Amino acid sequence: MTQSPRYYLIPAMIGSLVLLGGCSVLPSRHSSHVVDQYRIAPTISSGSQNTQGAACTSIKVAKATSAPGFGGTDMRYSNKHYRIGAFAYHRWIATPADMLTQPLVEQLRASDRFTHVIDNTSPVPAPLLLNTQLVSLVQVFNHNHKSQVRLIVEESLIDAENNHILGSRQFVSTSPAAPNPIAGVAATNSAVTQWTKSVRQWLSKTLNAGYCQKHQLAGKGRPTPQ
Repeated sequence: MTQSPRYYLIPAMIGSLVLLGGCSVLPSRHSSHVVDQYRIAPTISSGSQNTQGAACTSIKVAKATSAPGFGGTDMRYSNKHYRIGAFAYHRWIATPADMLTQPLVEQLRASDRFTHVIDNTSPVPAPLLLNTQLVSLVQVFNHNHKSQVRLIVEESLIDAENNHILGSRQFVSTSPAAPNPIAGVAATNSAVTQWTKSVRQWLSKTLNAGYCQKHQLAGKGRPTPQ
């Protein structure tokens, strides 16, 4: 007989524990139980989107930050409005925010729009800075024995040379999943891919031809990443 998945609710002062969709009281978590860990690592196309060379200056992608409640490695779920829990035996291998930066860097590099796309590990500056905050990453369960992963991320594009905000936007991506945490991992990767593509499109619209051309003519934005 297949054993039902177990969950625990946060905050730390745990009240009654319930099965998703049921009302059975769960036993406390056993220290001997294996905890499975997962990565956020979506497949990003490496194909060039621009056959005429980079159209804009260099951009640096800052390390993503987390909103309160999403800074740990817990895999979050929700089966009631305003209530967020964490799967007991399934966790991320690192904080979700830490795993968001690389897919975004890869997506922007694949676009070939920028002279260089520099990640946060490099000390090299760039005229443009992209700040990212993970607002929420939750697998939401409904009463029809279905679920979806809901990813909310806020982006801010900064003109680093003039300390000026060029634009900001909140992105919401959803992806359906079977009602279990393993399916939620695959859905998370799908939602992350949607988000990175949306950011790429937003940057293309925000950085109009005049802004990019100004920097190219000035000969800026061509640092050599280290």
